[in-house]
Amino acid sequence: MSPPPAEASNAAAASNAERGEAAPAAAAPAAPTAVFGTAEEEVVRLTRVDNMSYYAVLKVEPDNLSALKRNYFKLSRLVHPDKCSHPESGKAMAVVSTAYDVLSTPMKKKLYDAYATQEKPEDMSYAQWEAQQVEIPMWLQRVLKVPCGGCFLLMFLVPVLIIVLILFGVVWLLCLPFRLLLRCCGAKTLTDEEMAVKMAEARARQEAEEAAAARSSTAGTTSAGAAPTAMPT
Repeated sequence: MSPPPAEASNAAAASNAERGEAAPAAAAPAAPTAVFGTAEEEVVRLTRVDNMSYYAVLKVEPDNLSALKRNYFKLSRLVHPDKCSHPESGKAMAVVSTAYDVLSTPMKKKLYDAYATQEKPEDMSYAQWEAQQVEIPMWLQRVLKVPCGGCFLLMFLVPVLIIVLILFGVVWLLCLPFRLLLRCCGAKTLTDEEMAVKMAEARARQEAEEAAAARSSTAGTTSAGAAPTAMPT
């Protein structure tokens, strides 16, 4: 007769401990199965509360997103406007899509978690809070709101960048002959350290010349004062 599973598991763990082996790591807990209502019930749930938590929208836990994709597909099949005749189905689907996009992107999820834990007005949505974190110029906002505005902006910036690079190359080519001429003539550009050494040497020579001139002047004055006077005859 085989021992019960619990006793067998304990015996295996004790055997591993005696041999000095680490017990196998426990498997991560499975995400609980989310229960959704009918399509009309889910549309009402998603649209009746403003600024609903994205975790509550998709019925997942912040520390366990293993069921995120499964819940998203299940919920989107319920509230999609093509399959749901409720007049608010489009709004509900937008909420579901936004929640999935944020929670499935690590950077956006990190930012959303900061929004959820930060003190803020109760009526401030995540979109409003996110807009305050990054100040985008008004002209850029208007361009990005236009359909395909980002593509047109990129098409404009790429030629500008190419023109700037071409101008930089032309200037470098124009300066190249002068650099070669200076190099051929033996001209040397001094660095800051070499310039400082040269100035220190010039200052030392000037001080030495002034000291030599002062010594010669003092010696001349002393010799003139010590000259013997002529004796009267």
